[in-house]
Amino acid sequence: MPTLVSCVLVEETAPTLRGCESLPMPHSFSVTVRATIDRGAIELVVTGCLTEDTQQELFPLIRRARMLGPVTPVTVDLTTADHIDSTALVHLRASIDHDDPDRERDRIQFLLPGILPACAKASDLVTGGTR
Repeated sequence: MPTLVSCVLVEETAPTLRGCESLPMPHSFSVTVRATIDRGAIELVVTGCLTEDTQQELFPLIRRARMLGPVTPVTVDLTTADHIDSTALVHLRASIDHDDPDRERDRIQFLLPGILPACAKASDLVTGGTR
């Protein structure tokens, strides 16, 4: 029977939407970490918004997950995220590569939806909540 080592929920909030500094924009995300040692699997399931600001908060969580099992692959599941900024994804990947360039790049796998979702919160601010 697999052993579940940890299940952690973390929420982070960025104060504003870039380009709309006067409007409060609560981009936030939640991460559930699942580490199944028996199967050699570590998974971070991310929901909410992955933006330039929140990717900076996600990176240390990925780093900590890598430390749970030095040779265990880590999967970052973004398939249920509400909003994924492609630039944030590029910066997150660069941070991971820069953090430890000697580690195998394939140890971190990203699961993404077919189309990166845009932020519904930002469009609500622009349209006044109507679409």
